[in-house]
Amino acid sequence: MDARIVYFGTSQSDGILAALVANGYQVAACGTSILKLKQMLQQRDEVDALAVTEDDAPKALDILSTVRSIRKVPLILFQDDNRTSHTSHFDLAIPSDVPLPALLDRVAALIEQSRSLRAELRMSREQHHSLIGVSASLRQEATAARVESRRIWAKLGNVKGERLSIRSVLVVDDYARWRETMCSMLKDRAECLMLCEAQDGVEAVEMATELKPQLILLDLDLPRQNGIEAARQIARSSPSSVILFVSMNNCADIVGAALSAGAKGFLLKADAPTELLPAIKAVLENKQYLSPNLRAVYSDDIN
Repeated sequence: MDARIVYFGTSQSDGILAALVANGYQVAACGTSILKLKQMLQQRDEVDALAVTEDDAPKALDILSTVRSIRKVPLILFQDDNRTSHTSHFDLAIPSDVPLPALLDRVAALIEQSRSLRAELRMSREQHHSLIGVSASLRQEATAARVESRRIWAKLGNVKGERLSIRSVLVVDDYARWRETMCSMLKDRAECLMLCEAQDGVEAVEMATELKPQLILLDLDLPRQNGIEAARQIARSSPSSVILFVSMNNCADIVGAALSAGAKGFLLKADAPTELLPAIKAVLENKQYLSPNLRAVYSDDIN
């Protein structure tokens, strides 16, 4: 069986280890060194089981419990006549007098079961992450739809207001519909000589470095490079560009980190219909801007 077992303990189980190796198992022995045990568990090759001897189990008890509960690696106890260890701490306890064929059958069954459970766990995690992504996309879609609807109603109602004059704007967001909505709002309410778009953090840094836009409307959750890291790089490569974050994230720590990265303001996407122009005007006048909902709740934490 092609499986990797990490073995912690003295050499009193040489016969068992030899039988495992002879039957295709990869056995990595680390003696009784806790450091070596940690190093083996940190290797990229997946561990199928961790085996310990009865006398040496107490030395690695903390590591064993972590491996079992967090990494979901099964624990095998090679028992001796003293039987001092609680078998409840292990997934399989093998007495010293068990026949080798029976031992191999038990180990094989344990590893097969463990692999199946871990595969199911990985699948569940992937499904969970996928659902989170779908949920985020739906929230993004709903927000964009509301913002676009309010923009159209304002335009149909001939709502007139102050028009800003902005030399150049770079809109950065991985969601194409949101970029389109932002550009439409800018065209409705501002005179922009140059209006550009980027869909990820790396592209944003490259375009900002080359074009030196007057204003950058920057999202947080971007592919390849997140908005905060992109803002840090833009602040170095294009220090004259004014950065205004436009995001759905309302966490105070994130907002604070965004402002510390070189941005002048933070606008929630839900507030964009009424606050985009005031936010742009404020940051272009070198004033810090926060969305009303952030201002009321987080201003003390952020400042």
